[in-house]
Amino acid sequence: MNIIKTSKVTGVTKSEIKFYQEEGLVAPQKNKKNGQRNYNDNDIDMIMLVYALRIIGFNIDVIKKCLNNMTYLYECMVKAVKELKTVFSEKQEIINAIGRIENREKVMDNLDDIILIANSVEDYKKENEDNYVSDKILKSFPGNYGKLIILQYGQFLTVKLNNEDKKQCFKRILKYIDNLNNFKINKNMDIMLGSLNNDILYTLRDEKLKTINSVINNNLEEIEKIKSNIISFINLSKDDEEFKKAFIKNKNKGRTLEDCLKEKSYYDNFIIDLRFISKLYDEYSKAIINIEKELGIKYDKDGLMYFE
Repeated sequence: MNIIKTSKVTGVTKSEIKFYQEEGLVAPQKNKKNGQRNYNDNDIDMIMLVYALRIIGFNIDVIKKCLNNMTYLYECMVKAVKELKTVFSEKQEIINAIGRIENREKVMDNLDDIILIANSVEDYKKENEDNYVSDKILKSFPGNYGKLIILQYGQFLTVKLNNEDKKQCFKRILKYIDNLNNFKINKNMDIMLGSLNNDILYTLRDEKLKTINSVINNNLEEIEKIKSNIISFINLSKDDEEFKKAFIKNKNKGRTLEDCLKEKSYYDNFIIDLRFISKLYDEYSKAIINIEKELGIKYDKDGLMYFE
């Protein structure tokens, strides 16, 4: 089957599947007629195994070692269970699954048990960890693509998916983003994102979160800063023709995630799901709209703000 069907069957994003290929963990054959990769049953099983091990908390290097060493796999699974004992407390089926792993000779013989453990870990993280959504995005979209999503939306996603509706909303958000096949990060942004590790990325996210909370809580100093920045931008674009031209040129040249979502007709549903998951996003959006109303802001066809 092709990558689209494989993604649906496994629940793994196309971006993550391609990452596994780049890491040499799966090697589907090419269809000579159309050049597409065909994933067979063995490829599907390997994708599911690697996906499950990543959920449990193993990085790619550890996974590669586990695939070639059953003893090491068992040791890593036992360690993971100890570190996540809250997840597995009073879950005898998980303890039994770990025991079965110890007594088998091949990694693939343990696939069902590893998936069972991974599902238990993921359910716990969804409902109890503020960083689950951000971590999931970075795993689902390896490299700079995932970093860009966190940079733009991460501050709104420090949330727990503590009911089924939120879980389904987030599942759809991942699908929308994964289907933006025509999105490319511009060169300067790509270089900048490449310089960020996850710790720096989350620090930037948390700094943005502080600002957002200040605005929502009606911090007058922060609100005045935003108003001042808007006014300065409008005056500069009105008085400096070169600045205006450069802004329009860069805007037209650098297509954003929002642009691509709109082209695919995903944007409205994406925002609806984001608002449902994140009360913070909804409140901040309303606060910015109110600020723009106070200033009498409108947007022209080029996306430039002006005073009404």
